Amino acid sequence: MNDIIYWVWLSQKNGPGHSDAIRLLQYFPGGAREIYEATNEQLLACKDCSMAFIRRLMNRDLKEAERILEFCFINGIRVVSCASENYPKRLRSLYNKPVVLYIRGMIEDLDDRFCVSIVGTRNMSDYGKHMTFSLARQLISYGAVIISGAAYGIDSTANNTAVFMDEPSVAVLGSGVNVPYPAKNKELLDKIAAKGMVISEYEPNTPPYSHNFPLRNRIISGLSDAVVVVECALKSGALITARYAADQGRRVYAVPGNVGAPGSIGPNSLIRDGAKLVMRCEDIIEDFEDRFNLEQLDRIISSEKYLRYEYNHSIPVRNENKPMTRDGVKIVRASATAARKENIGEKHPDEATPRRTQRSPRIVEKQGGPSVTVKHESDISQNAESAADKKEKIYAMTDDNQRLVLDAMPSGTEVTIDQLAKTGLSTNMILSSLTMLELFSAVESLPGGLYKKLI
Repeated sequence: MNDIIYWVWLSQKNGPGHSDAIRLLQYFPGGAREIYEATNEQLLACKDCSMAFIRRLMNRDLKEAERILEFCFINGIRVVSCASENYPKRLRSLYNKPVVLYIRGMIEDLDDRFCVSIVGTRNMSDYGKHMTFSLARQLISYGAVIISGAAYGIDSTANNTAVFMDEPSVAVLGSGVNVPYPAKNKELLDKIAAKGMVISEYEPNTPPYSHNFPLRNRIISGLSDAVVVVECALKSGALITARYAADQGRRVYAVPGNVGAPGSIGPNSLIRDGAKLVMRCEDIIEDFEDRFNLEQLDRIISSEKYLRYEYNHSIPVRNENKPMTRDGVKIVRASATAARKENIGEKHPDEATPRRTQRSPRIVEKQGGPSVTVKHESDISQNAESAADKKEKIYAMTDDNQRLVLDAMPSGTEVTIDQLAKTGLSTNMILSSLTMLELFSAVESLPGGLYKKLI
């Protein structure tokens, strides 16, 4: 019997982003099937894993795993376990690597290709759009595979550039591979899958929940040799990707921008903190010439599409990724889609943290005029979330390790990672927990490697 069903079962019990299953595999070298066939006593003897995870493993029903595999078979979705030779080599070293990947399409030589992820804000400026297309197009001309998340803005532009150049790219989703997000990017994702790969650790039909996206960012960085941040705010998914990249030993690059521009705050802060400034693709290429054959490809730089851009500056961007305007007012902080979701109190799936019901005013700028503030009517009537409710909500979203780290942090006192070693967790596990707690606004990272509890 094919062992893949046991890997799907193990992935379900582990959950995305957790490292329990990877640690458990050290006790069971035979893989997921050996874990499935282990006795309860053997499982309980594995002290490195949380008890909640061990208890879930004691339910050995395979019906859901069978349903998932049947759906994948019917719909042409590949299921690749972390034990498979087809599993991307770059992900193997991650301590919380996905147990299973669901994949549409294939790039057979991905492990041997130079892979660069380009990430950034949904609300890109014309400058960000130009730099994204320019860098992606130049990197592709050197044979690079572009990796991104296919979300609005910078991500879509990066992936769409590869489609425009008729070259493979990789889109990593925070939903099932058959659930396009945003929905209007279905055509783009179909084209990516036809030439490259659409990847997710979430089983098919998984909706794009907001908490999925920070976790998927570790896969974007993990698949890459280099991560380029173009435009983003100080608290954004792109900076989370950059942080994952640094933890994973990947090189981080940032495109500098106007000091006063909202989208330049994130990249400029990365440059201040040690990321390499990038103005042209050669700033990246020169760091990898000893690892890859990065000579320019004549078939791309001499192509009609390349020349069409060079002479006409016709950047291929889907309509929904263009700046939204209404009656001479340009929305700076939110797209029209996000604004509609704000009005009904929904969470926006591509945010690093869930939106709160009580919102800050949006800042808009009139074309040719000064910035103005637009307040939502609901801002006046809705009450702030109580501290107790917030704490209860955060505890419901976190796992055992995250709660252990949070409980070990005294309120109002700054602590270091070394001080949190008393939890008995490894440094990597503490860092991972702190990252997720920061996303939930439960912890704040401070200069000097300090962390402060906020609830």
